[in-house]
Amino acid sequence: MKKTNVVKLLTFLSHAYAQRMKFPLKGQKQTEMMVEVWHEFLERYEDRLILTAAKKLAVNNSDWPPSVGAIVKEAEDIVTPAEDKITGDEAWKLVLKAVRKYGYYKPDEGMNSLPEKVQEAVKNFGGFRAICHSKANSSYVRKQFVEIYDSIAERYRKYNYLPESVKENLKKLNDDCDQNYLE
Repeated sequence: MKKTNVVKLLTFLSHAYAQRMKFPLKGQKQTEMMVEVWHEFLERYEDRLILTAAKKLAVNNSDWPPSVGAIVKEAEDIVTPAEDKITGDEAWKLVLKAVRKYGYYKPDEGMNSLPEKVQEAVKNFGGFRAICHSKANSSYVRKQFVEIYDSIAERYRKYNYLPESVKENLKKLNDDCDQNYLE
C-alpha cells in the first residue's frame, strides 16, 4: 500500500468513525508520523485487501476504530488459505487418519501426508512413531497434541502479522544470539 493510499484509508476511517477517530491530526508532524507508522505496517499489502479488511472491521466492530494491528490481522485472515486455519482438533484428526493409513512402519510417508504445522506438532510431541505407540483414543494424548499444535499455530500467526523489516531484525538478532552462544 502506498503512502497516498494510507492517507485515503485513514480519511475513510475518520469518516466511518466520525466522533472517535480524527484525521488529519492537528499538527502536520503528527499527521506525517501517523501516516508513516501505518505505512510501515501496511506497505506489503495490496490496497484492495486493506480496504476490504478495514470495511469488514467497520461493519463487525462499529463502536471503535480499528488499530493498524487489527487491520493487519484481518488482512492476514482474509488471505490465509483454509488449510492453514485448521484447529487443533482438526489437526489431531489428520494425524489419526495418517496413523491409520501408514502406521508404525511407514512414519516418513505418514509425516509427508500432513501439513507443515501439523508435522511440527507431531515432531514436538515425540514423533510419528510416538503417536503410533500412544493410545490414540486417549483424551490426555489428544489434549497434549492439541495444546502443542495450538501453540505452534499461534506462533506462526503472530509471526505472519509482522512487517518484513521486523522479521529481518528478528532473524538477525536470533542469528547473533546463536553465534554468541557458540563462541
